[in-house]
Amino acid sequence: MRLSFRAFGGALGASLLLAHAAAHAAPQVTRLTTPVGVTTTSAAPGDVLVIEGAGFGSATGEVWLDRGGYGREAEVLEWNGAGGLIRARLPSLADLGALRLIVRAGAEGSPPYPLLLVRAAASPPAPAAPAPAPASPAPALPPPPGTPADPAIRAVNVLGGAVTTSGIAGTRVLVSGSRLGNSGVLSFNGAAAAATLVWTPSYIVATLPDAPGTGPITVRRDPGLPDEASGVGPSFTILPAPVITGYTHGGAAAVLAHPGDEIGIRGANLGTGGQVTFQGITAKVRSWSPQVITIIVPSIEGTGPVLIVLNPHTGAEVRTQGPAITVMAGG
Repeated sequence: MRLSFRAFGGALGASLLLAHAAAHAAPQVTRLTTPVGVTTTSAAPGDVLVIEGAGFGSATGEVWLDRGGYGREAEVLEWNGAGGLIRARLPSLADLGALRLIVRAGAEGSPPYPLLLVRAAASPPAPAAPAPAPASPAPALPPPPGTPADPAIRAVNVLGGAVTTSGIAGTRVLVSGSRLGNSGVLSFNGAAAAATLVWTPSYIVATLPDAPGTGPITVRRDPGLPDEASGVGPSFTILPAPVITGYTHGGAAAVLAHPGDEIGIRGANLGTGGQVTFQGITAKVRSWSPQVITIIVPSIEGTGPVLIVLNPHTGAEVRTQGPAITVMAGG
């Protein structure tokens, strides 16, 4: 949705205009990924897709697959408006071919996002587990006969990348091991994972919790079942998540900007580089530090959130959404 603005004669007119824009900010879809964080432009009926973007709102909306006037609704599994993330399962009876994915938040719909629906593969390969760590010089004694062996945690990998011993809160990681069961509770330094995307006997894909600090990784396998057991893995450090606290223009706090303005995005733990978008439109970055990012406002109009992406398009991607800001032409 594109909002246009005209000059009003007084402060009351400007206030009404900003309120109208804030209430009608349309959702924007910026990327589709698989549950393990791989960017994709195609999927099969019944697949689960992760939809990333902005303006989704706090109330659960709808996800539609449109094919020129008719379509089918996907099943919404998770709606995280603040984090700019939706998980949805595509309908199993959807027709194959090119279609358009649309997110509806309240009365507003996102611009169509292209998606190719293809036939499901016969047996999609599972992600390769990392190489095993060196064997312990003193193996543990086997459990008593009839007792299920405890789960073992081997290592943590960045999705699609190398073994790591630290990560930013909100990052998705792959925890490899053995005898992990089919469900349970995965914790880092005593805090449960923010989300569990995939759970198999040999690996778990999860989102790091917002719990900075260093401590052991633990897993509780199949709670309430006969093979319930717990295991302790190596220590892992969670780094603080990025936070956006506000915006400045010309040295003063700002809630209103114009295309071409140079504004500062202020916060903490912002890293040293990445991507900034206004309502789904990429902004030009002038400078980037852990406390301030200086950008040029893109040519848009309307009210919506600012989205910062650290390590974009990688397995270590972290997304942070800041307060809404209004962009008005004619500055």
